[in-house]
Amino acid sequence: MADVAEVVVLGIRHHGPGSARAVVDALDQVRPDVVLIEGAPELDAVVALMASPGMRPPVAGLVYAPEETRRAAFYPMAVFSPEWVAARWALRHGVDVHFADLPAAHQLALDHHADHDDHDDGDDDDDGPPLEGPDDDRAAAEPGDPGVDPISVLAAAAGFDDPERWWEDAVEHRRGGLGRFVAVA
Repeated sequence: MADVAEVVVLGIRHHGPGSARAVVDALDQVRPDVVLIEGAPELDAVVALMASPGMRPPVAGLVYAPEETRRAAFYPMAVFSPEWVAARWALRHGVDVHFADLPAAHQLALDHHADHDDHDDGDDDDDGPPLEGPDDDRAAAEPGDPGVDPISVLAAAAGFDDPERWWEDAVEHRRGGLGRFVAVA
């Protein structure tokens, strides 16, 4: 039986300088064979450009529907973006790097389909109260509920009333490489 590769997931915050520092430290520790970054796999076609000395953030990947260019998705990166430093680390170390997510082509097609499904039938009747969105009181959901916001739960357990402040204190302002991610995961 073949050896099973160890998978290490680094939970980061986009454009978090502390997350970016920790990603580099963790990658130096783990020395992975492959780096996968959250983002449209269409970006794989241009990832090698990130190694170019002339390529300096801020930059953004752009994926769009050629037949209707207004339907587009941007993937911005700054020098302090964990995605940027992970890709650059991989390219510098000769490690395969790929973007992994739902292909943008599918998302753009879904968006296009939804745009064309919306129609006004002239009926102004009230269809009842608005439905609660996924962000409504997610920290109060039961453990194991897919609607629960784990960051809000961790923040509340640590005595913070604001998950953003907890993240800044617990993650962005701390050093620690791989250990930081084990605590958050």
